[in-house]
Amino acid sequence: MQGIHPADRLPLVTAAVVMVAVNAAGFFIGTTIYMSILGAPLAVAAFGLLRYLDDGTPYPAALSG
Repeated sequence: MQGIHPADRLPLVTAAVVMVAVNAAGFFIGTTIYMSILGAPLAVAAFGLLRYLDDGTPYPAALSG
């Protein structure tokens, strides 16, 4: 079994932080489910952006070849 590629660690942590922040904001507003639905694409975009800035491709290492 393979571990997480080192180039994917920071983007994954960033995506997790985005999801936690969005869910926390949704909890305080009272719209957790809706914020989770809207936050998931933001987390994916954050992952892709950091991956692109770091490695030149927005795709995870397993898909980059």
